[in-house]
Amino acid sequence: SDLRPPRSHAVLKGTRQGCPLSLLLFVLTLEVLNRNIREERDIKWIKIKKEEFKSQAFADDLVFILEDPQETASKLIEKIEAYGKVAGLKINKEKTKILIKNILSRQKEELVELLKIQVTNKIKYLGIYLRSRCSTLKENNYIKLYQQIVLHLVKWKNLQLILYLFQKIPVRLGKDYFEDLNKIVLKYIWRGKKVRIKLKLLQDAIIRGGFGLPNWELYYQATKLMWVKEWILWNQSKAGESVTTSSCSRFGSASEVGKQTGSWGEGELVS
Repeated sequence: SDLRPPRSHAVLKGTRQGCPLSLLLFVLTLEVLNRNIREERDIKWIKIKKEEFKSQAFADDLVFILEDPQETASKLIEKIEAYGKVAGLKINKEKTKILIKNILSRQKEELVELLKIQVTNKIKYLGIYLRSRCSTLKENNYIKLYQQIVLHLVKWKNLQLILYLFQKIPVRLGKDYFEDLNKIVLKYIWRGKKVRIKLKLLQDAIIRGGFGLPNWELYYQATKLMWVKEWILWNQSKAGESVTTSSCSRFGSASEVGKQTGSWGEGELVS
């Protein structure tokens, strides 16, 4: 048999857009870079007691924790660029940030000039805001999230305006209006992902196992019935007034009728 190594073949086509294999292949190839960087002895990592902290990786979001970056950062960039020549990976320096700690202003300027990467006082990694001072973690994450929740809940109060419009402007609204409104609410609840619970169950009463989500079309129909009720009561009151007026004009006033019949006196009338 032929034991000679096979000839190399040029890769002319990759995976398709959205293919689940694409992410797996990317992670497998990127792990080669991560291991190569972790094993590099010329790069100084942060060491706390006996634990050495080197890097964090989530897909293409990479964080490297360096000591003495003026000397070791350039070696790290060289490693990444050498890998990029083979794998086609490039550093996006516009999105790449450097977070420094215990560095003089002169050293900061030298670092920016050397790496051509922006130095910032805060970065966001996987939805978490990080600063050089750990005491700011609560303020930049928990307190900020709390303020966002309060702001969103205040905006939810505007939904009461819809009920107000239903009551005050009884114009005809088609089903498409309520369908679009439900789509907006479901998109907010499920964060744009696939709906996992039927809308009918979400809008059902809590005592029946539902979630009590507002049923806008039902509210709209209820407000229309309120207008029908007011119209009926108004017609009944008008009809009652006309009957009373016609009776009094035919028989005269109540005191005159009483005098004619002799059933009560004028002073005995009680309004």
